[in-house]
Amino acid sequence: MFYEDLYTVLGKLFYHIAYADKKIQPAEREKLHELVISNWKPLESSKDKYGTDNAEIIEFAFDFEDAESFADTGFEEFENFYNLYKKMFTPEINSNISGTAKAVAAAYRGENEAEHKALKKLQHLLTQ
Repeated sequence: MFYEDLYTVLGKLFYHIAYADKKIQPAEREKLHELVISNWKPLESSKDKYGTDNAEIIEFAFDFEDAESFADTGFEEFENFYNLYKKMFTPEINSNISGTAKAVAAAYRGENEAEHKALKKLQHLLTQ
């Protein structure tokens, strides 16, 4: 259950990072897809009842946030989840989170000021 919930809040967090400049670029979405396959799927092997790797929830949550245009609460939701389950966050998970967030931010013309601020806030949280 931890991973399903983690993946949901990560999708929202990565959306928050990508949307910091009020635009989602195709390159950001593509980079997230690449990193889900290369970094998140190998992390653990849970699957849903249809056999889909649960790491794909990250992309589903990202797409849902984009499609629904909800108020951007992704960082706050991640922060609350992180504080609640801090002991479950291994160095590998934290490294994946940081690396994925940075790569998504840099995917389109590099990291801009708004994305930089969001990344700095994330780094501060992960190193507390």
